[in-house]
Amino acid sequence: MAYLINLFKILLYKIKKEKIIVINEAAGLGDYIWVRSYFKLIKNNEKYKDHKIFMLTTKRWTDFAKDFDSEYVDMFLPFKDPYAPKFAELLPLRLINADIFINFRANQNYWDKINNTVNAQIIIDNQNITNKEVFYSERYNAIISQLLPIPSDWHHSLNYKTKVKKDYGDYILLVLSGYTEGKLTLHQLKIIINELLKKYNYPIMLLGQKKDSKTYNTLATAGLKAHLINGCNKFKTYELPYIVDKAKLVITPNTSTLHMAILLNKKTLCFNSSMKHLYQSENITYITSSERISTINDDTIIEAIQKF
Repeated sequence: MAYLINLFKILLYKIKKEKIIVINEAAGLGDYIWVRSYFKLIKNNEKYKDHKIFMLTTKRWTDFAKDFDSEYVDMFLPFKDPYAPKFAELLPLRLINADIFINFRANQNYWDKINNTVNAQIIIDNQNITNKEVFYSERYNAIISQLLPIPSDWHHSLNYKTKVKKDYGDYILLVLSGYTEGKLTLHQLKIIINELLKKYNYPIMLLGQKKDSKTYNTLATAGLKAHLINGCNKFKTYELPYIVDKAKLVITPNTSTLHMAILLNKKTLCFNSSMKHLYQSENITYITSSERISTINDDTIIEAIQKF
């Protein structure tokens, strides 16, 4: 039904000759968290306030995008798998005659099918931005500044409005789901939990997807259940900023959770080397490996937790 409604709205926009800006960030949720901050900036700009914003998203976090940004985004076009988009997902793009295409995924050939399908008079992308050693907001500002001026004192934000119904009190957040560098092993999780319990008097919420429930169940039968909170498959994506913000500490191999923690100014231990060169802060401690997260040795983890 939503698909048909989108097609109808696109045809209506074409008849009315509405001005359209298409933005592509159909990748990870963490990347979207930075991009979303530009919507208000665009809508408040005198030149672009009448433009409709179409946002290309990934289906698994479109609920987050809608909850946070429906005020500014006129249409969300989700892709189940942006690497291999289906014909039906590309069809709306074929119908759009955009005025501007802001493409944050220009220099990666995984998105060629999507990028080549968008018809736009002006294309603003990151193909000429080669310095990957800067923080995300600086890199994205360089892209968006081709469209409108970026205030020098302007920063990205993550102001959530959705709260979860249950009060979990004080807790440490330990994220189970990994990303490009893999995830923490069961052995590593036990070490982290045991070291945390020695140092802090907080329960530990294990946050994960449905597939991580098995890991929680295994840990809960290892004499740790009284100290654990099951957060696996318990929350909608748009509820996660609240869960992150209420945590006393955040431990994560997941970059999207890290992005939330950065914007919410949370003390965080991150197991992911891909982020270390992008963001440095006294609140963020990194444990990195040249290979997979699972190869990080016990002593390194114990030492980091003791200092954390």
